[in-house]
Amino acid sequence: MTERYALPGGAVGKRRLDLIAGFLRPETLALLRRVGVRSGQHCLDVGCGGGHVTNDLARMVAPSGTALGIDIDPAVLELARADAVAGGVRCVEFAVGDARELDREGFDVVYARCLLGHLPDPPDVVRRMVRAAVPGGVVVVEDIDHDGVLTYPPSPAYERYNRLFRDLATSRGANPRIGFALPGLLRDAGLAEIGLRVTHPAFLAGVPKYVHCTTMEAISAAVVEDGLLDEEQVRALLAQMTEVADDPRSIVTGPRVVQSWGRRPVDGAAPGSPTRG
Repeated sequence: MTERYALPGGAVGKRRLDLIAGFLRPETLALLRRVGVRSGQHCLDVGCGGGHVTNDLARMVAPSGTALGIDIDPAVLELARADAVAGGVRCVEFAVGDARELDREGFDVVYARCLLGHLPDPPDVVRRMVRAAVPGGVVVVEDIDHDGVLTYPPSPAYERYNRLFRDLATSRGANPRIGFALPGLLRDAGLAEIGLRVTHPAFLAGVPKYVHCTTMEAISAAVVEDGLLDEEQVRALLAQMTEVADDPRSIVTGPRVVQSWGRRPVDGAAPGSPTRG
């Protein structure tokens, strides 16, 4: 998918991931506690990106558990490893891997955030995640509903950005509205005890309030390449979005974040049985 992915990877992408992970972290940690992540468990973070959640999983399962993060981008994984070393995180490992070819097993917790919406066949990847979980293990997913991007007062610039993001993502095989499909994907993959929670970050001030400006900058080359805007129109839209974010009276929200989870039945066999390794 990297050749069609509209957002940059490597160091440039990592800076954007750092920003997003910062404001998502409290709700993700609450989710991991809710599903029972604890010391001694073995965890897999699929499409781990900058390793933010992988490192948190490692902290939660220490000292006897493990956390493995896999991602298709080797450059961002090197940065994730550096963050783990700098943060003194142990029990963590990162490996290059494609979620579409996931072939591992033996994990108590299998997790993915903002992954499924970028893939051409989410049901297959969810089935692979279920196969990676031990009987009784939990599969946890978070993803977005980009229709939740709102401003108050309403902003034509952000409405235009939202349409651009959705059109670009859809044209490149992604689904920026996948969030509310997650419980059904987990149920169809054979999981039980399906859970659901929806969060909606909103900002009055600070760096997170500019997250969509950062994303617009990140997708600008793809927007121009696909003929959705020219470079002058991109600059004008960014200026309008920044003006809204600069206004201390305005509110800017992130997309809605849908959290869902389910447990692999103890007496139910998921197809396939490769290795945790």
